[in-house]
Amino acid sequence: MCGGDPAVLDAGCGRGYLSRLLAADGLSVTATDIAPAAGAGKYFAVAADIEGLPCATRAFDTVISTHTLEHMLNAEGALAELRRVARRRLILVVPRQRPYRFTFDLHLN
Repeated sequence: MCGGDPAVLDAGCGRGYLSRLLAADGLSVTATDIAPAAGAGKYFAVAADIEGLPCATRAFDTVISTHTLEHMLNAEGALAELRRVARRRLILVVPRQRPYRFTFDLHLN
């Protein structure tokens, strides 16, 4: 179910901003999210849960996930799935956030 020549996976792509940037540089990009934005021919978008990616083991040279794991109930399971599909490198970006006492926070981890 993953598309084309699988060079890069953008897991938890949201609206696809990073996916579009990578595809504009000529990379083959598969973008996954629960409800991904349409790729408009620049990248291959797949609706998928990060804890159960419909991709073969070691399918991607590079797997990128930015600002996603902190929203997962099962961050360890999601990380294991990202490791499973990564062949060469896994790039994770998570926020370093101070706990706030009186604000609404969607981060679970």
